[in-house]
Amino acid sequence: MVRFVVDESSWDFSGRSADDIEDALEAFLERLETASARGEEARLYQGFYDFDGVGIEPYSLLFESSHRLLDRDLRQRVSRALDRLAVWSEEVALDVEMGGNTLLAPSIAYAHGLVGRGNAVACLPLQTAGWAGPITVTVDGRVETVHFVTNETEHRAFFRAAFDVENADEKAYRALAPSAFPDLRWADGVWGGLRAFSKPFRDLRAKITHHLAALDDHGSTICRERERGKWAARFGSHGLTVTGENGRTMRNARARDDRTRTWNDTAHIFWWHAKLEPDRDRIHFLYDEDDRHVVVGIFTEHCYLP
Repeated sequence: MVRFVVDESSWDFSGRSADDIEDALEAFLERLETASARGEEARLYQGFYDFDGVGIEPYSLLFESSHRLLDRDLRQRVSRALDRLAVWSEEVALDVEMGGNTLLAPSIAYAHGLVGRGNAVACLPLQTAGWAGPITVTVDGRVETVHFVTNETEHRAFFRAAFDVENADEKAYRALAPSAFPDLRWADGVWGGLRAFSKPFRDLRAKITHHLAALDDHGSTICRERERGKWAARFGSHGLTVTGENGRTMRNARARDDRTRTWNDTAHIFWWHAKLEPDRDRIHFLYDEDDRHVVVGIFTEHCYLP
């Protein structure tokens, strides 16, 4: 499924220094490489190379020796990355309204149409355009929020928003999670627990996303703190109520078994948990010292308490 489209309308280098352009292209390449590594498909407008909505056609910029704007090695790297992309060719309205301006932007219109049909698709612009994050886009009078991704924070935010755009059920949530929370690890069988909360999954989806996002963004840094007594306060600063288990629970055989899951071919006990509600619905996790990542082990209404 397509997740990204290259925004050809952002390739406007008027008044930009060579350093600004090269920095923007390096950031663009990093997004393409990240998307490829995570199995996220990006597509290119079939008319990209001849697009004349900006000062220099991309073909001329990348392939004609008369243009000395870019370093030769960078031009080759960009052209190779673009050549690997699938091409989209559907008929779309070419003009979009964004930020009070009307733009000739086929790929933004393409993404806009897909978002309107409940498919989470974002644009990959060059950062020199100044478009980043969720932006209101109007095409033929229809208004949609389209994400523009130029860095890792925006990349993750787009996939976290995708849960709502696609009204993800448990299966779809699992499929999107590696992109939304790329620094988390998952114990064997963890996803079946999305049906084990006290409420239907979609009723809790926003809270689950908030908690997993905090664990993904901050969990490893917090858990490297050797004094575990500080974990609760530090997670609390990110809106999470996190706690371990008391000694009585940790000594109880049934409680230990109920919190034991397999991760990386080894059985682990997931004592620490984030509370979606004060008295129910838990996300159990641990910090793997060798892997140096947070591992999510259990989604549940409650584990056994003696």
